This record gives sequence, C-alpha cells and structure tokens, in this order.
Amino acid sequence: MTSQFQYRADQKLRYAEVHLEELSTYPHATSNDEWENAHQESSFFHLAGAVEALLHEINNGYSLGLGLTKVTWKTVADQFRQSNQSSPAFDHLTQLRNDATSWLALLFEWRNHGAHRQRIGKMVNLSTSTRVDNQFKDPRSGQPPNVYPGLGCLDVLKHLANDVR
Repeated sequence: MTSQFQYRADQKLRYAEVHLEELSTYPHATSNDEWENAHQESSFFHLAGAVEALLHEINNGYSLGLGLTKVTWKTVADQFRQSNQSSPAFDHLTQLRNDATSWLALLFEWRNHGAHRQRIGKMVNLSTSTRVDNQFKDPRSGQPPNVYPGLGCLDVLKHLANDVR
C-alpha cells in the first residue's frame, strides 16, 4: 500500500516530468527565454522536492515519530541515532547530499540558486545550421558542471529525473 508520503514524492516527480515533456516539445527550446527558464527552474524545484519528500517516507516507514513540520535532514539523522536504527536509503542520500561533486548536491544547489538568489547561469551555444542545447553552469564555480559533462540543459534535467527516481 502506498503511503501518503510516497504518493507525494511520486507527485513531485510527475510534476517535474510534465515540465520536461513540455520542454521537449517547446518550439523555442534553447532560446533561453522566460518560458524555458521558468520550466527549468520548476523542474529543479520539483526534483529536489521529491528527494526531500523521501525524508517523510523514511520518517513514516521507520516510525521515527517526527511531526510533519519537524522532518529535516538533521532531525531524521538525530532520530536514527537516538533509536539505534539506520536506513540504507537515508545513509545513501545523506552521503550524496554531503558530496559536493554528486548529482544530488548539484541539484540542491541549482534549486536553491534559482529559488532564492538569481537565474541559473548557462553557457549559451549558438549554431546557424543545427539546434544546439545550452549548458547549465554550476552556480558554485560559474563553469559547466562536472556532473553530466557536456550535456545540454534538457538532457541534464532528464538525467536528474532518472537519478531521483
């Protein structure tokens, strides 16, 4: 039986996938216009939200007893320590989150940057003969990311969706 928390995580993934489908068929893709940027930032937001929704699944599945507004990375980790339990999924996600070179750390950076700081930077690629996708920049360095090297924006978002799944 699917819990309300698993359902919510699945919804967040579906919302991101709606935006990815719209980006895939957008006739002005790679134009770097407001519509494209809004869909990309929303995809980051929903993908990061899907990962964070897993914290609620873990809280529920391990009976950690944290209220809805108390579930955070720190409180879940504290509850695991206090109850002498562990979760391979939580440990894996925490490791990825704390590894600055991982896809998850970069996803959170892109989400936080776009949601709170400014538009996510891109390397804009131009071609007069073919459609060439732009590349996201890593907000921490201003350079193309080491995660998913050489991939265009849409492919990066698709890879992130697969990794979140």
